[in-house]
Amino acid sequence: MNLPPNLLSAFVTVFVTIGPIETAVVFAALTAGVHRPERKSLAARSVTIAGVVLLLFALGGGAVLSLLRVSMPAPSTRAKHEMRKAPATSRYFRWRFR
Repeated sequence: MNLPPNLLSAFVTVFVTIGPIETAVVFAALTAGVHRPERKSLAARSVTIAGVVLLLFALGGGAVLSLLRVSMPAPSTRAKHEMRKAPATSRYFRWRFR
């Protein structure tokens, strides 16, 4: 199978960000008193809306960041620089950002 090189990384990032297991628990709790056909309709509508929002941000997010003059390496570079300046309070940060 010939997949793009970053497909797995992108999938894992979206999977962790969205948290489908936690989201399913919240959805089940919020729709506990709703009949099954209406619950299916709500789920389909929710997935559609979330997909459209995700697609809009995937297509237009770069334009918004460029309007704000933010480059993608900037946040990670800045965070590493700040971590080097700040006193490390845990062993993880002392080891990770040397």
